[in-house]
Order: sequence, then C-alpha cells, then structure tokens
Amino acid sequence: MLPSIYPYFDDLALTLEAETAILQNLAELFTAERELVINGDVDALTRLTKRKRGLQNELSAAAQNTERAMIALCGAAEIDRNSITLNRLPGLILTSDAERACILSRRLEEHRLAANSAGQSGLRTQELLKKSMEYVDHMVRTIAQADKPPSIYAANARLRPGAQESRSSITL
Repeated sequence: MLPSIYPYFDDLALTLEAETAILQNLAELFTAERELVINGDVDALTRLTKRKRGLQNELSAAAQNTERAMIALCGAAEIDRNSITLNRLPGLILTSDAERACILSRRLEEHRLAANSAGQSGLRTQELLKKSMEYVDHMVRTIAQADKPPSIYAANARLRPGAQESRSSITL
C-alpha cells in the first residue's frame, strides 16, 4: 500500500470519530429522555426532542461524509468499493503501516460500540414509553367506564361489594 493514500485512511478515521461522537451523544440523550419522561418534565422533553432531531441530521451528514471518505479511499487505492467493507480496510494497510491500521481498527470498534449503545438505549426508551402508554390507555378506559352508569366502582376505585365485572360477549 502506497503512503500516498494514507491521508485517505486518516480522513476515514476522522469521519468515523465524528460519527461515533454523535452516536454517543444520542445514547446519552435517550438516557436523559427516560428520566424526563419519568419526572414528567414536558418542557425539557420538548427541548431534548429538538436536540435529538438535530443530532439525527448531524448523524446523517456524518454517515455521508464517512461514505465519501470510503469512496475516495477506494478510488485512490484502486479498490472496487462494492467488493470491500469498512471492517476489512485496516487489513489493507496492516503490512505497510501497522499504526494506521490499529488507529482505524480502534475507530471502527468505537463506532460499533457507540452504535450498539445508542440502539440499546433507544430500545429501552421505546419500551418505557410503550409500557407507559399502555398504562395510560388502561387508566383512561377505566376512568371513562366509571362515568357511565351504572358504575361497578365504588368511590375508592374498587369493585363495589356484590358487583361483577362486565364480560365481553365476544368469545375468542
């Protein structure tokens, strides 16, 4: 591998580093979002959602920069872009520049970990919101039923003595 293409490897490592930082920020925002939902801070949640949208746009731009850096590197190294993956690139320069290969490998691993962290954090937030909405829906239906006479609920929201829960006439 010719040293003349090393700047392309360096550019790729920098774009991956930028993308990784955005993914780490997203993971942190998902964690903060869960806290805001639990605390019921609607105004802060609105601000955080705007920040997440901004980070989404930044992540999209960073991913495009990474792809452009990959295309430029493949062009300089005369490699068919469709025949190689990001993870195989460090092996191309390992024999001629182990330090650059190590740096690129480290950036790729950091990127993978940040993407996994953001994804897992997002899924936890999604699950919390889903469970919360299920509970809210249940409570809204329960309260709506309580307003319709005759209510089977006493003032303390428990079944009145002798009342039976209504059963659906549909059998599954």
